Amino acid sequence: MRRVLALWSIVLAALLTGCQTLPPETPTDLDDRVVFAAELLEQGQIDAAYAVLRSVDGELLSEDSAVRYSIASARAFAAKGRLRTAFCRFLDDFPRRFRFRPEIEAAAALHESLCEALLERDGSFWWACDFFTGDKGFAQERLLRFLERYPGHARGANVLRLLGELHEEATEWPLARFRYEELLQEYPDSEWVPYAQFRLAISSFEQVEGVCYDEGQMRIARRELQTYLNLLPELPQAVREASEALAQVETWLAQRWLQNAEFYRTIENDYGERRQLDLVLREFPDSPEAEIARKRLGLVRKDLDSDGGTP
Repeated sequence: MRRVLALWSIVLAALLTGCQTLPPETPTDLDDRVVFAAELLEQGQIDAAYAVLRSVDGELLSEDSAVRYSIASARAFAAKGRLRTAFCRFLDDFPRRFRFRPEIEAAAALHESLCEALLERDGSFWWACDFFTGDKGFAQERLLRFLERYPGHARGANVLRLLGELHEEATEWPLARFRYEELLQEYPDSEWVPYAQFRLAISSFEQVEGVCYDEGQMRIARRELQTYLNLLPELPQAVREASEALAQVETWLAQRWLQNAEFYRTIENDYGERRQLDLVLREFPDSPEAEIARKRLGLVRKDLDSDGGTP
């Protein structure tokens, strides 16, 4: 009976694939056919492997063959450009079905690499129209699914890095910072740690929208940029970008404190004004803003003296 089903599956697969011819040496036994397809893949015979795998009914396979079939099919479909189908039909359910199989590592590696392939392919008009959303959105869903289905996996560091970059592209700075912080916390020995430290600092800076933005966030950005630069990073471009960001956020902070001082002056709060001006002088003594603070501080002291002393 199984031999009859196998023969019928070959016929149906040929019809579904436009009568694509199977290699003449294709085995009749389903398990042997999966092994044969895997060998074709290793030899780079993608079309032949794809046709053979399309002729197999996965529901009729033993567990060992079902595992090989899922991995081989995902690779073959991906090689044919059908990345989404590789996920939907073979990879999405793999951790649930075969959690304790040694092939779980191959599935995780394939999951990660196909996500990267989707991100590289995104932007094509054809793929964007095909599923109403670009491959980038589909890839982001699968990256999140990786974290859920392969918790603590070593490849999770790269997955978090990719998610952080996606959030940066979408200007979702708090989410980007969250992913980079998660990478640093969960994978302190990863090769992506220096990169995450850099992008965390830059994401904190990008979250600041100028001198009128939240002062607390400016202080966080300054601290994280200083922390990164104190690590003495080796990449000149990263050092330059972080240094420029630090100089900008410190300028914004100094200007913000000058604005605060002006506000206190308006409401005739000499103590508050002096405190803000002292901040500028203490933190940025050589800045242009410090020169302004010195002049204003002199005026404050004159006002206090004329009033009879310091409060």
